[in-house]
Amino acid sequence: MALHQANLDELQILCGDILRIKGNEGKDTVCIVLAASGEMSKIKMNEVVRKNLRVSLGDIVSVHQVRAKPPNPLLSARGGVHYHTCETYTPSDSII
Repeated sequence: MALHQANLDELQILCGDILRIKGNEGKDTVCIVLAASGEMSKIKMNEVVRKNLRVSLGDIVSVHQVRAKPPNPLLSARGGVHYHTCETYTPSDSII
């Protein structure tokens, strides 16, 4: 989903934030927001998001910012506790 940069600034939303979008029939979904050029009054979203929301081009949707929670630990079959992280690993950290 993409919003005009002026709208992002006005709503105090940063690129990469998670937004909850509600459609016509009470359907909702979450998206990561990106900055876009074009008209300020329009939200750009792809076909999959529109189908999930049951909306068409020109329909009105509501947008709400989502506060992300820290991930829950997962128990592995080996008995250890693992966390989902978005860390990048250097070659020295990888196991060969």
